[in-house]
Amino acid sequence: MYSFLKLTVPFFVLIGILVPVNSGEQILPPLKQFQSGVVQNQIQCKHDLKLVIKETNLKPYCVNESSIKKMIIRGWAMEEKMQQKFLEQITDSILQASQSEVSGSSR
Repeated sequence: MYSFLKLTVPFFVLIGILVPVNSGEQILPPLKQFQSGVVQNQIQCKHDLKLVIKETNLKPYCVNESSIKKMIIRGWAMEEKMQQKFLEQITDSILQASQSEVSGSSR
């Protein structure tokens, strides 16, 4: 088990991506995870909450699933397709950076 950036949630690094290790420890609030360096696509929510990205500042929040539609209608949260695309772009960027590091170190 490995703690990353003083988080109580353990993580290990796999190809430059933080991967949570399920050890039953308490999950930090999403903003604390984000402020500690965890990227949006790796934020963990408690089992009964869903991740949403606030449209105006791209910060992650964990909310009740029943609230998501209202938040989207009010312009507070990203629409699901837009959020999915945003999170995929983060993953792609991390993978590209990781591949660049591997390519650069093998020269």
